[in-house]
Amino acid sequence: PGVPLNDIIAALWRDTHERFAIDEQRIYTAGMSGGSRVASSVAIGLPGRVAGVIACGAGFPYATTPTRDMHFAYFALAGVEDFNLIELNQLEESLTKANLSHQLLTFAGGHAWPSKALLEEAVAWHEVMAFQMKLRPPDMTRLNALYEQGLQRARAAETEGLLYEGFIRYRILAQSFKGLRATDE
Repeated sequence: PGVPLNDIIAALWRDTHERFAIDEQRIYTAGMSGGSRVASSVAIGLPGRVAGVIACGAGFPYATTPTRDMHFAYFALAGVEDFNLIELNQLEESLTKANLSHQLLTFAGGHAWPSKALLEEAVAWHEVMAFQMKLRPPDMTRLNALYEQGLQRARAAETEGLLYEGFIRYRILAQSFKGLRATDE
């Protein structure tokens, strides 16, 4: 028999907290496929301890539904041919109903890791959410830089003729920066 998942998570939590200087308000989990379900499970199982999740290629643990009691941001990534994309689209609807901050980005491909650029985009989005959730002190220079990065990605998609992708990125900007800075453009 293997080691129970909860024991593994508890050991990792202890080890990282003993060996590293960690901002307790800004702990994030991430994973791919089953690892994504584990990352989500950690955020769900440690209420108020995890600020956000980057979920690649899968969603929440089976039989778990988002609730308004969950207080973490959720960024999902999946290939347009990923067999779990339907699940992630359904999860997005449930996250909206539960009023949880979330985004879903897709990329060309199947059930695989997204590109480094997309993962960096997910991290940047979590930085913005840290401002939204007041987990970071106000820093307009950093906030404006994150906005400009997002705006460049949206414009690049539009220029390349990827109109839906551009629209999604503009929507992400408008939603994510609401109340933090003007997004009229």
